[in-house]
Amino acid sequence: MAPLLLLPFVENAFRRGSDAHAECSWVSLDLVVKQNSLTFKVINSQSNTESDASPDLGLSSIRQRLQLLYPHQHELKVVSEPDTLLLVLHVQLTHALPPALTELARTSYPLTTTL
Repeated sequence: MAPLLLLPFVENAFRRGSDAHAECSWVSLDLVVKQNSLTFKVINSQSNTESDASPDLGLSSIRQRLQLLYPHQHELKVVSEPDTLLLVLHVQLTHALPPALTELARTSYPLTTTL
């Protein structure tokens, strides 16, 4: 898995799920890793004003990064309800590095360990 790939999802959940005006803010994180797949589910509360805003706000760069690192090996679903935001990321994992990371490793950082 690419380093820090999941961090923006967590940051977004706490930013949107900890509204000072909300009566009861909450965030739920669920990470499941099986043989060759990873599923990361983030559910958080959101105020009605946030649900009117685009739930994709801030996710475009993450989508681009996923496409670069895991082309045709990932799926990102975003569902926005009036008081809840749900993000589900599925990534098919392989033992080899994704092409973008392989090239980066060759040019910038020599690999010293076997994955």
